[in-house]
Amino acid sequence: MNRVRAVRGRGTVSGVPRHAPVDLPVQQLRIFIVLGEELHFGRAAERMVMTQPHVSRSLIALERRVGGRLLDRTSRRVQLTTLGEHLHAELSAAYDHVAQALERAQRAAVGVSDTLVVGCTATTAGPAVTALVEAFEGSHPGYRVRIREVPLNHPYDALRKAAVDVLVFWLADDDPEFSNGPVIEEQPMVLAMRRGHPLSRQKEVTLEALAEYGVPAMAGVDGPKTLEHALYPSVTPTGRPIPRIGSPCRTMSEAIDTLARTDAAKPTGQSLAHSNAHRRDLVFRPIIDAAPLRLGPVWLRARRSEAVSAFAATAGMQSASCQG
Repeated sequence: MNRVRAVRGRGTVSGVPRHAPVDLPVQQLRIFIVLGEELHFGRAAERMVMTQPHVSRSLIALERRVGGRLLDRTSRRVQLTTLGEHLHAELSAAYDHVAQALERAQRAAVGVSDTLVVGCTATTAGPAVTALVEAFEGSHPGYRVRIREVPLNHPYDALRKAAVDVLVFWLADDDPEFSNGPVIEEQPMVLAMRRGHPLSRQKEVTLEALAEYGVPAMAGVDGPKTLEHALYPSVTPTGRPIPRIGSPCRTMSEAIDTLARTDAAKPTGQSLAHSNAHRRDLVFRPIIDAAPLRLGPVWLRARRSEAVSAFAATAGMQSASCQG
C-alpha cells in the first residue's frame, strides 16, 4: 500500500519525538479529505468507490493516530470538529501540492508543456464539457486539461483565487469582471422536487409557484445578479417573496437532500435531471416561464492567457458545429 512518510525535526509532540517518522496510508488521508468535503459517509464512500464501513474504519484509525476526534456524527448531520477543520485544511493543501507535483512530472515525461485547469460545478459537468475538452486536447497536443469541481455556491471564487484558469458555467452578461466565451450548449430549465410534491402532479410548472413552497437555502451564493436570480430566485416574476428552506447548503448533494425531505423546489438546468435519473425520490418538471440556461467558458478579463484564448476558440468551433 502506498504510504506517505515524513521525518520531523527535533523536540517532542505529545511525548512523541519530532524526529520519529510518520507512516500513513495515502488512501487513509484521501478518505478523510473527501469525508471532510462531503460531510456525508455515503457520498464519501461513493466518491472513493468503497463501502461506508471502510470509510468509518479509516476515520477511526486516523483519529487514533492523531489522538483526538476529527468529526462529530449524529443521526442528522456530520460535522468537522475544530481539530478536524485544522487538519483537513492542512491535509487538503498538502495533498493538492503532492498531486500537482506528480502531474507536473507526468507532463514532463510525455512532453506536455502546460496544463489548463477547467472548473465545473456538479450541474455543469457533462457531455458538452467532455466534448470541448477532447476537442481542445486533440487540436492542442502540448496541453492537457485538468477538470476541477468547484463549489456550487462559489464558482467564481475559483477564478478569482486562480484555482482554475477557466470556468465552464452558465453564462451571464452583467458582470464586467468576467468575460464569456461562446455558448456550447443551451439547457431548458426544470424544477427539481421530491416525488409526491404537490407540483409533481403538473406536467409543467411556473416560477410563480415557488412563493408557496420555497427553495433550498444556499450558503453565500456569489456571482452575476441575473444568474443568481435565475438559479436561486428570491422573488417570483410578480414580485412575491420566495422563502429559503432548511440549513444553508454548500453543495448540490446537500441541496438535493433538502429537496428530498421538504416541499422546497429548485430551478436548475436539465442536466441535473439527467445526472440524477437514478433517484426515484426526485422528479423534474419543465418551467414554462424561464429562459434556457446558456453553458460556456468564463474567465477573468484581467487574466486571459494564451491557453484560455485557445480554449475559447475551440469552444467557438464546437458551438458553430452544433449550430450547423
